[in-house]
Amino acid sequence: MFERVVVPDLQQAIQQQIKRYILDKGLREGDRLPTEEELAHQLGTSRTAIREALSGLEALGLIEVRHGSGRYVRPFNFSAILDNLAYSMLFDVHSFEEILDVRVELELAFLPRALATLNDDDLRMLRTILERMEQRGANGTFDEAMVEDDIVFHRTIYQRIGNDLLLKLLDVFWTVHKQLRSRFPYETQDVSRYLQQHRALYEAIAQRDIGLARQRLNDQFEGVRTWVAQTRGGRE
Repeated sequence: MFERVVVPDLQQAIQQQIKRYILDKGLREGDRLPTEEELAHQLGTSRTAIREALSGLEALGLIEVRHGSGRYVRPFNFSAILDNLAYSMLFDVHSFEEILDVRVELELAFLPRALATLNDDDLRMLRTILERMEQRGANGTFDEAMVEDDIVFHRTIYQRIGNDLLLKLLDVFWTVHKQLRSRFPYETQDVSRYLQQHRALYEAIAQRDIGLARQRLNDQFEGVRTWVAQTRGGRE
């Protein structure tokens, strides 16, 4: 069941043992874990070490505490992991560049499914968002309200697919994007071109032209690729 833990990285080893216990025992959402005292006895370590390891598993969203009752297996979700991922990338522009590559490939890969699931209401929503962006950018400036509209624009494209992880990964990108823009305030965005690219993408989507939509989507990332490259260059 458990093996005594005698390795230097104690917390990680304890967490691995507990995760293996959950899998080996076939525990499901809502099943109760052994108490701290029971775990400490079976693993041959202190309750303090057990408590710290359990706190780490709780932070990862694997277990939950029910006060006065104990610790229980919770349904796994990626939120905690993705939150930590977003935070860690704030210190490394190169990591952001890598997730940008992942985002581009993900959006391109899911675009055919998105076009197959979008309905007329979604297209009207995309047009409304686009027109609002065009109104905001009429004076040639790029502001945070346009960023928020851009987020909603892309989420609307993919929301009908029903893949929550995809939407959360897109949220990670936008979280880091906004934070980096606040730390590196210079702006390389040509607002007119930015809006034209969104208009071209919308029109391709409205025509249900998968090939053209993929091309327009890839073109749309041109500006952010340039911005990331200049941001990274400014730090080197």
